[in-house]
Amino acid sequence: MKKALFIASALLALVSFASCEKNAREFDTYTLTVEASRDASLSKALSLSGNTLNAVWASTDQVIVYNSSNTKIGTLTPQSTGSANAVLKGSITASGISAGTKLRLVTPRENWLYEGQEGDFASVSKKFCYASAEVTVSSVNGSNVQTSAASFANQQAIVKFTLIDSKGAPINPDELTITTASNSLVRSFNAKMEPLKGDILVIPSDDTNELYIALRNESKTADTYNLTATAGKFTYKATKSGVNFQNGKYYAGTVKMAMQEDTYTVAGAPAAFFGTEWDATNTKNDMTRQADGTFLKVYNVTAVTDVSFKVAKNHTWGAAGVNNWPTDDISLTLGVGEFKVMFDPETKKVTYKYVDPGTVTRIYTVAGAANGETAGGKDDPVFGKTWAPDYAANDMTKQSNGTYTWTSASTVPAGTKVQFKVAVNHAWTTSYGYNGGSGNASYEMKANKKLTITFDEKTHYVTASEN
Repeated sequence: MKKALFIASALLALVSFASCEKNAREFDTYTLTVEASRDASLSKALSLSGNTLNAVWASTDQVIVYNSSNTKIGTLTPQSTGSANAVLKGSITASGISAGTKLRLVTPRENWLYEGQEGDFASVSKKFCYASAEVTVSSVNGSNVQTSAASFANQQAIVKFTLIDSKGAPINPDELTITTASNSLVRSFNAKMEPLKGDILVIPSDDTNELYIALRNESKTADTYNLTATAGKFTYKATKSGVNFQNGKYYAGTVKMAMQEDTYTVAGAPAAFFGTEWDATNTKNDMTRQADGTFLKVYNVTAVTDVSFKVAKNHTWGAAGVNNWPTDDISLTLGVGEFKVMFDPETKKVTYKYVDPGTVTRIYTVAGAANGETAGGKDDPVFGKTWAPDYAANDMTKQSNGTYTWTSASTVPAGTKVQFKVAVNHAWTTSYGYNGGSGNASYEMKANKKLTITFDEKTHYVTASEN
């Protein structure tokens, strides 16, 4: 019985060993040899403009081998250099390699992408001029694999853009963005060799208006190309329809670009000063472009005025720090004279010049009404007089922390609803209410207590409390 068990165990171990050996040999390592040639037609075209694309094999070249599932199975290197023809050789690890197996070869590198271009000829030639070839395994002798000859074809167009403005002056961009109407420009390929499409952003390495760019358009038909260049404080745009950049070809052209006039507007409060309150669409507050590319708005201040403001782009607010600047409001007390607001679209910095009013005495007065009264000058149970900015009994008192407060003379019944603002210097010329704006602030008493109103001179916020 023990002998039978021993034999059964031995047989089981043998079966297991054979199974493991089979799994281990599912992926075999082969030496792959390929006769290869490179397409020199693109190089010949480029030589007409004084540049020559590298159409010969170099010792640093790598050729990535993919199987039919687009899985990398190895890397080949040229066995000879200096010629468009070479023998490629290297190791591959794969399963099921036999005569008739299809393989795909890609050079110069594994990561096939068109992002990160710098616009110079050398980097385009070395990094972004991809070529590929399809081969078929012709024989497998042991671990040696031979294929059909590989004829590498270039997989993108190389385009030389010469950028000029409307007067023919060169535009040396800090950035150039290229888009198409079909959104078919390839930015990269994923692991499954599926194209990821989008804008092509080029950040030139040299200060030049001549840029060499590798473009692959998956639409393979005529398309509309949009170019946007930024150069310092200026933005330029150009659009060209009916363009068909074919893979494997070289193109050169001069692009005349129009300078884009972004609009910048001063928006702020109070409405008595800016015409409308925090209104980015008010064209009366549009700034004027200066010769150096900055923008300027000049105001004439006729009386000491407290203002808060920002600068908005293209008559919209958007996000702070993206479409309006600075992130926080600027608050100033303007003296009589000239008030200038300056904006630099390159640095996104807002600066200003104004007449310092010196030591100015300000009187802050609470003006409001209880229970929805809107008329002014009437007797009021809370404020003494309704909506009376010159009612001295409601003048606020400055506290040690810099805020101003006013407290009602008597207890206000719970449930009483009040609306109020803080007027400056006993007039409605400048006043502050809800969130520091010109709208009325409101409050409802929660208990039978006195009402206290607090005003922050810096933020212009008005708050209510009970005590």
